[in-house]
Amino acid sequence: MKILARPLVSQGKFLFKSPNSLRWEYTRPLKSILVLHNGKTRRFVQKDGRLVEDASAGLQSMQVVVQQITQWLNGRFDENPAFEASLAAGQKIVLSPRDAAIARLIQRIEILLSDRPGVIASVTIFESENSFTKLIFQNVVLNTPLDDALFQQVFTLDDEQ
Repeated sequence: MKILARPLVSQGKFLFKSPNSLRWEYTRPLKSILVLHNGKTRRFVQKDGRLVEDASAGLQSMQVVVQQITQWLNGRFDENPAFEASLAAGQKIVLSPRDAAIARLIQRIEILLSDRPGVIASVTIFESENSFTKLIFQNVVLNTPLDDALFQQVFTLDDEQ
């Protein structure tokens, strides 16, 4: 955002098990966990030193976002009727909103593919010319068996190491 002196930076871990299990855990600056498993999305936030389930109204919109992300991770960039997908130079997929109401919230989404097959390097969501959210994927590991408990139980991944 243009009003910020420095960008807000969060760090965490992101796990995906095809076809539709996802765990998105923020470790800094605030701990939170978002899990998607068997079509159900749950979010947990840190409160008074422990993780508690968040059932706020924003969870419904977050469910739409994580379902979209699982489509991308499965290589299905063109299956959302709300966005038109096009291939741009530099291994970039650009998703443009088809509907004016969505375009007021998101101008476009740019997905940069890695040189490594099957890997997304980054996702940038442009809310406006002066505001964007960028997700950068580092230390990507593919084809590691992941237990379903990672997408069902709530604990921080750092606790497990």
